[in-house]
Amino acid sequence: MRPQVCVVSVGRLSKVIMDQVKDMNPPVDFILYEVLMNKDIILPKELENVDVFLSSGYNAKILKQITDKPVININISTYDILMALSESSQFDEKPVVLIYENDFSKLNRIRNILKIEIIQDSYTQLENVEQMIMQHKQAGRKSVIGSGMVCSLAEKHNMIGTFVFPQESIRTFIQIAADMAATIRKEVRDKKQLSSVINYSNRGIVFTDHTGKIFVCNPLAATFFQDKPDNIIGRKIQSFFPDNELKDITKITETEINIMAHINGRDYVVNVIPIFHKEELVNILLYIDDIHFIQKTDQHIRENLPREGFIAKHTFDNYNSASPSFKALISTAKKFALNDESIVISGETGTGKEVLAQSIHNFSNRSKGAFVPVNCSAISPNLLESELFGYDEGAFTGAKKGGKKGLFEMAHLGTVFLDEIGELDLSLQTKLLRVIQEKEVMHVGGSKMIPFDTRIIAATNKNLWDLVQKKEFREDLYYRLNVLEINLIPLKEHKEDIYILFKNFLAERAPQILSLLEPISAEIDALLRSYKWPGNVRELENFTKLFIASLEPKNKLTDVYRLLNDLLQKKLLKLNPGPLPNNLSKPAISPVLSLYHDKEMQKIIEILDLTKGNQSEAAKILGMSRVTLWRKLKNYQPED
Repeated sequence: MRPQVCVVSVGRLSKVIMDQVKDMNPPVDFILYEVLMNKDIILPKELENVDVFLSSGYNAKILKQITDKPVININISTYDILMALSESSQFDEKPVVLIYENDFSKLNRIRNILKIEIIQDSYTQLENVEQMIMQHKQAGRKSVIGSGMVCSLAEKHNMIGTFVFPQESIRTFIQIAADMAATIRKEVRDKKQLSSVINYSNRGIVFTDHTGKIFVCNPLAATFFQDKPDNIIGRKIQSFFPDNELKDITKITETEINIMAHINGRDYVVNVIPIFHKEELVNILLYIDDIHFIQKTDQHIRENLPREGFIAKHTFDNYNSASPSFKALISTAKKFALNDESIVISGETGTGKEVLAQSIHNFSNRSKGAFVPVNCSAISPNLLESELFGYDEGAFTGAKKGGKKGLFEMAHLGTVFLDEIGELDLSLQTKLLRVIQEKEVMHVGGSKMIPFDTRIIAATNKNLWDLVQKKEFREDLYYRLNVLEINLIPLKEHKEDIYILFKNFLAERAPQILSLLEPISAEIDALLRSYKWPGNVRELENFTKLFIASLEPKNKLTDVYRLLNDLLQKKLLKLNPGPLPNNLSKPAISPVLSLYHDKEMQKIIEILDLTKGNQSEAAKILGMSRVTLWRKLKNYQPED
């Protein structure tokens, strides 16, 4: 049998509670017992198995007197009354607040601050309510705020009734009742099982007596208190809270939720639930949550948000360089990756700034977080602001229903990559500076600050300091971003890597070509180095795609070499119209290619073409060892 909660109520409150129970679908059975309680009432036998009662007002008071089961009282807060006043004031400039045994001291203070007129009244006996309503009507009042019973009586006399219980508050009490019922049922059914639940809970759990003396403390709570559970039993709970957040815990009459507290220098959230027996406090249940755990839960939620495009694909393993200067640059980038400061990556267009940024992210302690790239030059300033910072519903025409999270929020515990930062509008630079300094963001059209923890990597193909001198980039933002700096060198300054990159791009898209090119690798390397590659790695990658697309299915070695030469001639003509340099004016025939003039070597090259450059298979067909074939290719000197 599942745990049971009995809802003792009548009218509107009963309906609201059961509707919310149906919507929440807790793993607990909720039973509705509609009755107005009195001291002489005897609970029916079918309620003997109930674990917890959930009620309010007069009914809750009577229940605490006639049963030894826990009673959760749905208490009306000042905020609930104010929300009801907001609705009721439309019908009556002086609405009546008629509540059971309510202390209006807090409401009086708020009323004085807000300068609003409220008629306050309360009752202790149900039979007096209708007479009180009639008296207020005779005094000219049109609207009454109160429980479902009060609203029904008000409407009976043609007054407007405003129900005081909001759905959100009721859901909280339903959850508390469900949690308590589940806990109590397990204790009754199997104390050992309950002990296991408490001991292995991901929340700190503490039970005390009415004086605050601890008699149950689970291991997690003990770690919060930095002691063993056996040493904690018998001590007062107040002694573990030096800032006195729980000094009045033994005077508590209602459940207190989300109390911020400090234990041994760390921050926690504490929920305190008093347990009564015939109106006397007998026990106190505390749930203690580590804020760090809450933050991890928050991160889990963020990670399960749509992350398309928010994953860094490149790592430092993708780099294969023969250049000492480029190797030194990668070594520096790895060191910077382990630091959490902002980085600016500068370099010419096409040098691979985003690839390096992704590699830094994946090498850092934030690798499990999102990598969120933003191209500051590709989005208009108005749209960029809402993309970076997010927006609330209705912030502007066309705003998405429900609003949208900003990219800084999406990158919480991850990395934001601001590409082309030098193109950022000055007005946005100011807002970005504040966001970076404060580590919190406000949605466009919003009113609350949202904290985030994000590392920033910026990239630019411009000289940011020159922009600062020209008043086109904020100096304070420059120093905020430019904590660590990496200057990516252009491809022409590490020519050793041109052929390596060319082969890598071939391996991704046409690996069968690699073995065909092996006999003339030195010639292709020299040919590719003869061009300056102003578009850097991106241009080389695009050139490789063009080369693959231009190949014929049965290209021979000479055809491949001439194709590369022709494609480079065309690139040079675009950059420098006019006569070509002598070394590219005609397709150069290298010593290896001139082997075609030798009959034996011509046969070897034909077989290599047939085997697509596979020397092992070619050697078998030619009837020689692979070493012999390699030596012939290497040592042959063509005739003049």
